[in-house]
Amino acid sequence: MSGKMKMILVVACLLVLALVPSFALAAGNEAVVNGTSYTNFMDAVKAASGTSYPVEIYGTMTVSGSFPNNVNVKIVGKTDDAALNLGSSAHAAHGGIMVFEDLKLIKANVNYAGFHHAAKVTYNDCTIEGEYWTYAPETEFNRCTFIQTDAGKYNLWTYGATNCTLNDCTFKFASKSVLFYNESKTNNFTLNVNNCKFITENYVASDKAAIEIDSSLSTTGSYTLNLSGNEVDCLLAPNGENGMWRHKKGEKLTVSESGSSQIHNDECGHVVEEPEEEEEEEVLPPANQPVTGDNMPLMAAFAAMLLSLGAILVLSKRQRKSEN
Repeated sequence: MSGKMKMILVVACLLVLALVPSFALAAGNEAVVNGTSYTNFMDAVKAASGTSYPVEIYGTMTVSGSFPNNVNVKIVGKTDDAALNLGSSAHAAHGGIMVFEDLKLIKANVNYAGFHHAAKVTYNDCTIEGEYWTYAPETEFNRCTFIQTDAGKYNLWTYGATNCTLNDCTFKFASKSVLFYNESKTNNFTLNVNNCKFITENYVASDKAAIEIDSSLSTTGSYTLNLSGNEVDCLLAPNGENGMWRHKKGEKLTVSESGSSQIHNDECGHVVEEPEEEEEEEVLPPANQPVTGDNMPLMAAFAAMLLSLGAILVLSKRQRKSEN
């Protein structure tokens, strides 16, 4: 093949690569910081801490060991299946400030496991499976979904959070959802719950409310529960009783509640879902009409490839004639 033909072939290939849409391939189980890939989650956290670069999660990563002291990091899911498996162990994060976003957090149903000694942790648009324990004094959940299938376990223990806020979250559970409790005798604890939904799935009957409060170990401390605009499944409120919260032990609770109500479903205990829209079949435009939309880059690439191959064949034919 002549040098000119080789050059045309290279140009054709580059043209095709430029025009074909770049489809993101699932990048296995890895964490990426500023373009560098890590197979060990904590190595990625150390690289990102204190910088403006987030830890990007692709697939499922396992969290093991401790975070660096005073870690300051944002951890973001980049694929639909992005997840952190927290296992059943505690993870020290002394003085840490952490943000988790667009992730599934998977935790075993074990006690006292969480991010110990963290200063502030924020969760945005996360799905949380298992019984989650908070330890950072300042903890906030925004638009998160909690899932618990074990009737003997909660979705969430606020536990170490002296100030815990739940905004626009959905809790799915079998019997009980949130426990507002700590062993401290002197600390003051606040739980803010705003515009959240508490929904039973595979309900197991009990005397529990969605939010259970135990202030029995507090002597000079306090518990403050602020509720606004929440909904609770009617299975937790038989005979019109308050299924949103129950002060099961202690005398140190103050409650402020506004705008909360039961969910009135056709079948109590089940979410009334909107009917799914039928997917429309893709209709290709007639041959005499231009192709538009998402097909344009692919069709352009295909046309470029055909033109390039045609040019190569013509030049090849001319080359053979000149050689004869």
